[in-house]
Amino acid sequence: MVKVLPMTNAIAEAMSAGSATRLSGEAAAKPFMASALTASSSQLHHSVSTTPGETALTLIGASSTARPGTTASIAPLIAASPLEPGKAAPAEAAATKVSEPRSDSAVAAARSETSRHAILRAALDLCERDGYQNVTLKGIAQAAGTGRQTVYRWWRTKAEVMLEALTAFVEAPTGSEDLRTFLLETFRLSGGPAGGVVVGLMADAQSDEAFAVSMRGFIDSRRCALRTVLARTLPADVDLELAVDMVFGAMWYRLMNRHAPVDESLADDVTAMLARLSS
Repeated sequence: MVKVLPMTNAIAEAMSAGSATRLSGEAAAKPFMASALTASSSQLHHSVSTTPGETALTLIGASSTARPGTTASIAPLIAASPLEPGKAAPAEAAATKVSEPRSDSAVAAARSETSRHAILRAALDLCERDGYQNVTLKGIAQAAGTGRQTVYRWWRTKAEVMLEALTAFVEAPTGSEDLRTFLLETFRLSGGPAGGVVVGLMADAQSDEAFAVSMRGFIDSRRCALRTVLARTLPADVDLELAVDMVFGAMWYRLMNRHAPVDESLADDVTAMLARLSS
C-alpha cells in the first residue's frame, strides 16, 4: 500500500539552496523515482518542469509546485510498506493475474482446431449428400466456411481429408466385443455413409501410392481389432490372418461389387461359419 503525503516547500529549498548545491529537475527526479518505483510502479508517475527556480512533481490525483525561499522541514513524500525486490503489491498482483491475456499461440491453436473440425465435418456431410466422387476440396472449403488455402495447407488431396474425417468422427468397434457384435457394428457402419467413403478411399489408393500407405494404416487398425476378437473365438491352430482375410474379404467384395448387402444377415452367416471352424 503506497501512501502519498502532501508536497512541502522544503523540496524547493533543498533543490535551489545555492548554485553549488542546486539540483536540476532531472537529477532530483531520478533518486525520487527510484525510491517510488521500488514501492509500486503503478502508483506514481512524474513530470519535471525545467522552468528556472521551479521544480514540479506530479502525483496520481494531485500535483504540487515548490518554489525557493521556504524554510519548512523536509517531510517524506512517500511512505511504503517494505516489499521484496521485484514483488508487486497484493492488489496489483491480483489485478495482473486476472487481466492476463491469452497468448497469440493459444488463440491461433483454438481457431485452427475449430476450422479443422468444421472442414472434416463438412467433408463427411457432403459425401453423404452428394457421393464421394462428387465432393471437391473447393466444395468442402465453402461448406466449412473457410478458404481453400486453409484446406490445402493441411491436406494434399480430398482423400486425405476424408480419411482423417472418417478417423475423427466414425466410432468403430474396438475389439473388446464378442464376434457377432463386432461384425454387426462393423457391417452397420460399412452399409451406411461411411461405407461409401471407404470405397472411394480404396479406389483413390490404387492410383496414389503416398495415400495408399495411409490407407493401409487405417485398414491395419481394423484388421488388428478383428484379429483380437478371433483370437478369443477360434482354436489356436487356426490361421488368424487367413480368417481375417475371409471375414473382411466378404465385406469388401460386397461393398465394391454391390451384388449383396452388408448387413445383419451377413454378420450371422459369417459368425456361424467361424463357429464351425471352432467345433
